[in-house]
Amino acid sequence: MVIREYMPMPSKIERLIQQLAEYEARSKAARAELQKLRKEQDRQTRIAERKARSKAIFAAGTMVEAAGLLALDRTTLLGILLEAKENLQDPQKVASWKRLGEHQDRARSTDTGTGSTE
Repeated sequence: MVIREYMPMPSKIERLIQQLAEYEARSKAARAELQKLRKEQDRQTRIAERKARSKAIFAAGTMVEAAGLLALDRTTLLGILLEAKENLQDPQKVASWKRLGEHQDRARSTDTGTGSTE
């Protein structure tokens, strides 16, 4: 005859307390994972924004070069751009610039054999 030691079963309250502790541990782990994923998503967003900005800056530099303004000193070029910025409120002036730019872009595309990508 085997004598077994009597072990009382945990009460419902004890089981619920244990379940709660397990759920809290899982919840904490899930929150940590969520925070990690959000950080990575934010990092990827910053990288994409930086790449888009770099691409826009490179394109602007290419246009400055195409306009033959690369040889100008920095302050003169800045002055030209600031004056152009002031004239952005004049729709006729902007339309005139656009036509001139389109004409130059077509001429340049024909000369180099490449088309504009935009």
